[in-house]
Amino acid sequence: MDSGVSAAIITSICGFATTIVLVIVNISITRKTLKQNTNQLIIRSIEEKRKYYLKKLNEFYLPLMNYLESSKSIYNKFFEGKPKGFRTLTYLLNRNKEINGIRYQLTANDESLLKQILDIGTQITNLIDKKSGLIEDPELKNNYKPNPEITDIKLDEEISILTLLQTHLRIIRLAKEGDLTGESERYEKYVYPREINFILKEIIEKTKGNVKQLDQNISKLCSI
Repeated sequence: MDSGVSAAIITSICGFATTIVLVIVNISITRKTLKQNTNQLIIRSIEEKRKYYLKKLNEFYLPLMNYLESSKSIYNKFFEGKPKGFRTLTYLLNRNKEINGIRYQLTANDESLLKQILDIGTQITNLIDKKSGLIEDPELKNNYKPNPEITDIKLDEEISILTLLQTHLRIIRLAKEGDLTGESERYEKYVYPREINFILKEIIEKTKGNVKQLDQNISKLCSI
């Protein structure tokens, strides 16, 4: 075979091989780029979800829990010395009614503590009204089934625990201001739903867990 022809064939083969290698390299780079782009899209999606969870925590759940715990702390002081079975709402509706044979009268200090509790209640109502768009958890929005081990509430209607809380706060303020009196049996189902403190704590822990899981997912994707 002519040496010129052989050289041409070798050059052609080398050129073809080089082209194949470049194609393979380009495919590899393209795949890597596509994977990176896909990962970035996934990361952005996860970050948006994480941001939403944090928004719910910082703008609603944690402030609400802070209000509820502050109210509970003051109420514990308010409740000291009260007869067994004392419920603030039913007492305010009928201050002359005996409780286990005892007719109780609030002291000046009691009235001051109660005012603090009601002021916090107004802040709670305003928070719920303002941030209602963040409330999606079925534990707060679905029909509430009272746990008899935690509360003595007996409901005869379908109502969520969050709506029950708002109703309680509005009715107890009316009772305190004297705009609602008597019929304590009618309104006793609207006493404070103690179970909400437990439910909210569980939601907060669950949401924090979701944020932690999303952080782990982001870290894994960033390491690929």
